[in-house]
Amino acid sequence: YPTTSLGKELSSHEIQQIEHETFMTQRSQVLLGRDDVLSQIQGYIDNADNKPLVLVGLPGAGKSAIIATVANKASKIQDYKVFYHFVGATSGSTDLYHILTRFWVEFMSASDKVPSDFSELKRSMELIMQRASKSAKKDNKSKVIILIDALNQMDDEGDAQSLTWLPKLLPTNVKIIVSTLEGRCLDAFRQLDNPPKEITAEPLNENIRKDIVTAIFDEYNKKLDEEQMSLLVRKSDAGKPLYLTVACEELRVFGDFRKLTEKIKDMPQEMTKLLEQVLSR
Repeated sequence: YPTTSLGKELSSHEIQQIEHETFMTQRSQVLLGRDDVLSQIQGYIDNADNKPLVLVGLPGAGKSAIIATVANKASKIQDYKVFYHFVGATSGSTDLYHILTRFWVEFMSASDKVPSDFSELKRSMELIMQRASKSAKKDNKSKVIILIDALNQMDDEGDAQSLTWLPKLLPTNVKIIVSTLEGRCLDAFRQLDNPPKEITAEPLNENIRKDIVTAIFDEYNKKLDEEQMSLLVRKSDAGKPLYLTVACEELRVFGDFRKLTEKIKDMPQEMTKLLEQVLSR
């Protein structure tokens, strides 16, 4: 709908908030086999740890779905103040100045003008966290929960991936949960004198893989027979939810059910090869 459909012009901050909320809602629709990870994240929210929490996993391991699910559930708890940012999900969301501006507008007062100087804005993160903490207490909120997905996808202008802008210690009622791949961002965390706790999104076991495939095909009143299911869930990268999602979509649009078993046999074992096959088609 046009931004004027509600009788007012939405600010750029409000538009961005809606875009991230839409992404969060979409990614949190189905999450299977991650109860242990969700439990560990809730444990971090409940405890007195004053460092960020890092969710680590291979590409396609479902980190965004985990972050989105945590954000969705936390947003429904009145005792929490929740802010989330999905890097790469919207236009401009990979830019650190854009990310920090969202923080500023969300937690600082309306009279505080966003610093135009990038270095000054990066130095302001500790102040922003202090304001967030005080504001939450004033509003009778027990926790401020901040989630940032896919730190590794940030543009590295301003040395973003070295994470010098991210506070290393937080107010006791502020929790920051981030996700990243192995690489520069994770190395920056690990090199700290007091590194944060890491949680790993491990490959899914075979039963969960079957549950995901069944859930996807149920949406279209379709299903695989036992042989077809076994062939699919035993692919090398089938432990990654993204692989299963892409593979199921390829099978769903395949037109000849008599050749479906052969189609599954011919599917690549690795996610990158599968994506190449999709793009070729």
